[in-house]
Amino acid sequence: MKKNNIILFGAGYWGSKHLRVLSTLNSVENIYVYDPSPDITSKLKSEYPEVNFVKEYNSIIDSKKVNGAIIATPPPTHFDLACKCLNNDINVLVEKPIVQNISELDELNKIALDKGLVLMSGHTFIFNNGIIKIKEIIDSGELGDVAYVISDRLNFGIVREDVSLEDNLAPHDLSIMQYLFDNQEIEKIEKNGISFISKNSYDYQTIKIHYSNDIRCIINLSWYFPEKVRKIYVIGSKKMLVFDDSLQKKIKVYSNSINSMDLSNIIQKGYYEPEISMEEPLLNEQKHFINCFDNPSKCKTGYDHNYNIIKVLEYK
Repeated sequence: MKKNNIILFGAGYWGSKHLRVLSTLNSVENIYVYDPSPDITSKLKSEYPEVNFVKEYNSIIDSKKVNGAIIATPPPTHFDLACKCLNNDINVLVEKPIVQNISELDELNKIALDKGLVLMSGHTFIFNNGIIKIKEIIDSGELGDVAYVISDRLNFGIVREDVSLEDNLAPHDLSIMQYLFDNQEIEKIEKNGISFISKNSYDYQTIKIHYSNDIRCIINLSWYFPEKVRKIYVIGSKKMLVFDDSLQKKIKVYSNSINSMDLSNIIQKGYYEPEISMEEPLLNEQKHFINCFDNPSKCKTGYDHNYNIIKVLEYK
């Protein structure tokens, strides 16, 4: 098995989770971590004595010591770090949102294509077996024609000042929609929201998307909500599906339908819960990233996947 050397930028809340998973991979030989916070690195050094914590990263990148990079830093830093890595022949996995606009995405994609490298975004839900099962059910035709999808991502905190509610939470749901409906073109976008406590962001926001295949999607977001909600509702002409990420049995498929020729003919036959194997999405994501080094075209969350996500985030 080929051994890989990976540098991790950012070891905070989410970066530390990347480090935990990276340290378990047999395909990774050396791990380098750069984080500007001495408090963070000091704590992690005792937990991961085998990891190389570095005070600067330029020498690591310029010396070609690594062939992969994971960027888990604040969004405004993503483009410059990814650009530097790609220009030094390093495959990159960038946390969401991958960049801040389409022009940055186009530029990174050109470098990656010219050099035959992986440009991948960190969208763990694409590697969640529950979401994968939803796509299998939709593609099988069991639900019939999908009319609309509602996705709720609501919780109490964490309210962030460095990123908006939309940039922080919406990429998850936008990524799921891209995956479920094969990167369908977007025809219309609507946004509205309410601010309670944030100065530069909504605290509750709704995004409505109309896709070219006539499917409508409604995404509800909040970091000022009394409970944590992670639900997706898929409404079809034959059946309906509910995904609840807080439950052990995450999916219910309801045999509910309404006859369009006779609206009084409401059919409700209960539901079943499909079996889903439990695996850590972040582990699956990292394995996929490394497996794509030899064939970047296999990347599930590359340019095409991210284009519509950034398009929605850019829309004002």
